[in-house]
Amino acid sequence: MVKGADLAVQGYAPLALFSGTPYQGRMDGVLAIEFLAAKGYPTGSFQSFGHHAPSTITEAIAIRPELERRHVKRVLLVTSAYHSRRAGIVFRLFCPGIDFIAIGAPDEHYHPDVWWEDPSSRKLFASEWEKICGTVLLEYPKHLVGRMVQGEGR
Repeated sequence: MVKGADLAVQGYAPLALFSGTPYQGRMDGVLAIEFLAAKGYPTGSFQSFGHHAPSTITEAIAIRPELERRHVKRVLLVTSAYHSRRAGIVFRLFCPGIDFIAIGAPDEHYHPDVWWEDPSSRKLFASEWEKICGTVLLEYPKHLVGRMVQGEGR
């Protein structure tokens, strides 16, 4: 959230939209904005978008109508460094017509420069690539077929 807030404050985006699921009865995005406000960030260009999506794919599907409603054409997609490649792939696949630029934020559990030397980084690396393969080879084709059956693919 700090990386996304920094990019908005520095003028790289007109708005930082914090999305997330409920946490202890409140939406992640609202909590993120409150945290940033407490750290002194000017939160006037921060907004939250809540959803109940349990995965990256369902989050992309959930947020797509909101991005379309806002007529968004380009998104700086900020997430943890280990997750940024897969998140970029997922959002590009499941939100067609919107240009996503994935930006990895530092994560204390992942060291991209030496991922093969660190057990935690190796585990995250392998997990992300397994999920990338599952997304591209299994989930996205099912999604396309579902859209065609529903008449959206025309």
